[in-house]
Amino acid sequence: MSPQQQSLSHFSAILVDIHGTLIDWESGLYNALRPLLSDMPAASNWTSIDALTAFISVERDLAVSTEKDTKYDNLLAAAYVAFAKRLSNSEAAGAAAVELQEGAGTSTSASGEERRISQETSPSRRFGESVRQWPVYPGIQAALHILAQHYILIGLSHIDSDTLQVAYPILASSSTPHSLFSCILTPQDLGSHALGLFPAALHQIQQRLKIAPSDVLLVGPAFRDDAVNPDLNLAGAWIEREGSQMSGRIEGVRWIWHFDTMKELADTVESSKDCMTPKRR
Repeated sequence: MSPQQQSLSHFSAILVDIHGTLIDWESGLYNALRPLLSDMPAASNWTSIDALTAFISVERDLAVSTEKDTKYDNLLAAAYVAFAKRLSNSEAAGAAAVELQEGAGTSTSASGEERRISQETSPSRRFGESVRQWPVYPGIQAALHILAQHYILIGLSHIDSDTLQVAYPILASSSTPHSLFSCILTPQDLGSHALGLFPAALHQIQQRLKIAPSDVLLVGPAFRDDAVNPDLNLAGAWIEREGSQMSGRIEGVRWIWHFDTMKELADTVESSKDCMTPKRR
């Protein structure tokens, strides 16, 4: 079907990149980084995009070698330590960064319980757990309720499912009663914490739900280094996120539709004359 003939009613499923589309990970991550940045002379003149670019570079390096079952807050905590070390310009600062990882300098004579408490309250641990406070964009719940009446909703997340269900109940997976999503694919499902998981997600959707890639509408933004095979002829709906600096259009996707918000996409689907009947599986 050509782009001119294709309509939103053509698709049976939506694959939404949760980070950047539903969750404002950029402001959440940057706000969590700011206390560290303020203590590092090397970062004194950085903009938010400078900080995010530098941190994501560190996280990406760690993600490649991180076990898929690792909780995302643990990956973030490890990235925080590595990032602090990279920022350090002196041996003293480097030693301070090591202390972050080891629980704010707990002495070797401390009891096991003291070490546990210190580790749980260390800057790196608090940073890792900050993922649970990343803000959800306005209007997301209403938009998802509408879209779930017309499509099979599938999420793609870089956060593990346990954290998602605790921090963002609206994004709970199909194992949770009244979930709006038929499936949320996480690193545990896709075998890696590395970025660029869309191709693996499409493969899982075809295997699990028996939905061909051509029947899946991609909804972004997404990480800039994501890409899919252009031969798949995938279509996408782009959601504008004012102030977003780290997300971009996935290469290999035809971005046919553009909306200012998820609610605008949902309202367009609802008002379409050829709108589909519910397709939940």
